[in-house]
Amino acid sequence: MDFLESLFAITIIILVIALLNKKGISAGSYKKNFPLKSFLVLVLLGISMRINFLFVEYEYLFKETVEPIVSIIIIYIIMAIINRNGFLDKQNINDFVGAFLIVGGISAFISMMVI
Repeated sequence: MDFLESLFAITIIILVIALLNKKGISAGSYKKNFPLKSFLVLVLLGISMRINFLFVEYEYLFKETVEPIVSIIIIYIIMAIINRNGFLDKQNINDFVGAFLIVGGISAFISMMVI
């Protein structure tokens, strides 16, 4: 993916997320429970990469640009659905558990890439 395609993908993601936020669909603040949200995002990113590996033999127009855009927007929508009534923001997580969540998310992401 060259620079122009990357810029195009980032622009589309920003516009879609801004549109979703105006419609009331939001994943909440990243400052509240960052470890829990990062764990969920890393696990969902690993799952979306595994799904993308299933379709690696298919070729279609702008494949390298469309797959990441769709994956990131779907992850954002799933996080917004989970955090619908502030569920992720209301959880109290101390620093020790937060460290385990971040390390667990990274290890889950790496294991989904390797296996």
